[in-house]
Amino acid sequence: MQNSFIKWLFAIPTGILAILGPNLPFIIIAFIFIIIDCFSAYRLRRRVKKKTGKAAGKFRSNKGWKAFLTALASMVAIVLAWVIQTKILVMYDNLYLPNWTAAVICFIQAWSILEHE
Repeated sequence: MQNSFIKWLFAIPTGILAILGPNLPFIIIAFIFIIIDCFSAYRLRRRVKKKTGKAAGKFRSNKGWKAFLTALASMVAIVLAWVIQTKILVMYDNLYLPNWTAAVICFIQAWSILEHE
């Protein structure tokens, strides 16, 4: 029983790392853009608070949860794009679907950063 538990204890994280491994650079870049977007939104709220006094001007947990869900959805989208490219669209060698997915996510986050500044 314990031998089986130890096998599962090491098999699950190893499987997750095997799936995330080829996509890790794209996930990290998208995550950096999401963090910068959160920071720019925080700075915008601080500026609005100074000018009008109507905004909260502090970090709110519901906004942090939204950023976490955005990061999670971005990671899932990049991994699913990789799975689609490697398992379904095998006949297209130069499709680079995870690259394009990460580029779209980064573009959306960059647009949001520019709106905040």
